[in-house]
Amino acid sequence: MIKLFNRNISVFAFTIILIFFSPLFYYSYEYVLNIWAYSDAFVNYSQGFIRRGLLGEIIINIHKFTNFKIFHIHSSIFLFITILNIILYINLLKKISDDRLVYFFFIFNPAIILFPLYDTGGYLRKELFVITSMLIHTTVCSKFHNNKISLNYYNKFLLFFNIPLITTLTLNHGIQFFLIPFHFFLSLNIYNSKFNIFKIKDYFRKENLYLSAYLLTLIPLFYFILNPVEIDHLKLIYDDVVKYDENILWSPISFLSVPLKITIVAETKNMFQSLNAIKTYFTIICFSILPIFLFFNFYIKKNIINVKNYYFIFLTILPICLMFFIGRDWGRWINLIAFTTLLFFMQFKFKKNFNFNFFEKTKNVYYLFFKFILFICLLYYLIFMMVPHCCNNTNYHMGGLFENLKMAYQIFFGDFENHLNNTFRKN
Repeated sequence: MIKLFNRNISVFAFTIILIFFSPLFYYSYEYVLNIWAYSDAFVNYSQGFIRRGLLGEIIINIHKFTNFKIFHIHSSIFLFITILNIILYINLLKKISDDRLVYFFFIFNPAIILFPLYDTGGYLRKELFVITSMLIHTTVCSKFHNNKISLNYYNKFLLFFNIPLITTLTLNHGIQFFLIPFHFFLSLNIYNSKFNIFKIKDYFRKENLYLSAYLLTLIPLFYFILNPVEIDHLKLIYDDVVKYDENILWSPISFLSVPLKITIVAETKNMFQSLNAIKTYFTIICFSILPIFLFFNFYIKKNIINVKNYYFIFLTILPICLMFFIGRDWGRWINLIAFTTLLFFMQFKFKKNFNFNFFEKTKNVYYLFFKFILFICLLYYLIFMMVPHCCNNTNYHMGGLFENLKMAYQIFFGDFENHLNNTFRKN
C-alpha cells in the first residue's frame, strides 16, 4: 500500500484537492458565491473597447450562441480554469514529491492553490487566469532547464503563445500588468542565466531581442490610460447585463470609473491605518511566504537545486507589493506573491531522487529545537489558519482546514443549506 501511494502521490494529491474543491464547484452552480467578482465579470464591449471587458464579452456571446444561462457559463469557465490550475500546479510539484514534508506543505498551504477554497471571496476572481499563465510559463521554463526542449522551441512559445496570452489577459484585468515582470524574468533566466545587472554589455546581448516582445503587453495598458471609461457607458452596460441576471450589482461595474488617485488614497487609509489588518496579514506572510524561502534555501545549501539569478525573485515580487496600496484585498496579493515565489524556484532543475530529511541528525541542539518549533508552527498554520481575501476587520482564524472539515460535516449531517441561504444569493 505504501509503495502504491509513493508511486502515485501526484494522483493522490490531485484527488484530495479535487475532493476538497467539489462542494465549492457544486454550490457555484446553485449560489452566487462571490457577488462582487460575479458582477465584475460581466463588464463587456457593448459600449466600446474598455478595460476588464474581455470575459464579459466572451460569456455574453456564448450565451447568445448556446442560450445557456450566463450564470452557468460563468461557473463552468471558473471550474475549468481552477481544475486546470490544480493539474498544472501538482505536475510542477512532482519534482519535490520525495520530500514529503515540503510537498504537503505546498499542497495544503492556504495561501497557494487552496486559497479560493478557504475564502470564497477569493474564488471567481480574474487573477485565476493570470495564475494559469504563470503555471504554464513555469512549466515550459522547467522543461528548458531540464533540457527537454530547445531554445528555438522556447522562442516560438514566447512569441506565439506567451506574449499573446499575457496581452489578452491584460484586457481581462489590470492585475496582469503587475505580473508581467514575473514572465519577463523567467524569460531572462532562459536567455542569460548569468545576467549581471551592473554589466552594461549584458543588456545588449542579441538574445535579449526576444525580450523586447514584452513591450507589446503594455499596449492595452497605455490604451486604457488614454481612453478612460465613462460612467454613462458603464451604466448602459449594467442596464443591459442585469436583464440576463438580476443578481448582478451596479457597484462592481461602476468601480471602473473611479480614478486611480482616489482609489490609492481611500484604500491606503482603510488598510494601513488598521492595526488589525497589519497584524493579521503580517502574520500570514510570516507563515505562508517565509517558509518557501526557508525550504528552498535549504535545497540550495544541499545542492539539490541550482538557482540562477536569485535576486530576480525580489524584482518579481516588488511590483505585486504595489497592489497593497491600490486595493484592500491583501489576501489576494499574498496569494499572488506566494505563487510567484514558489514558481520562481520551481522553474529550475532539481537533483533527481534527492533524499532530504528536514529532521536530519545534528549535534546542534538549538538548530534541532528550531526545526521542531518550525514544524509545530507550520502544522498549526495548515490546520487552523486561512488567508482572508480582504479587509481590515478580518482574522486568520475565520477558516482553515479544520473549519472546512467542520463545514463538510454540516454538508452531510447538518443544516448546511440554511447557512448557504443566509450567506449567498441563490441563483
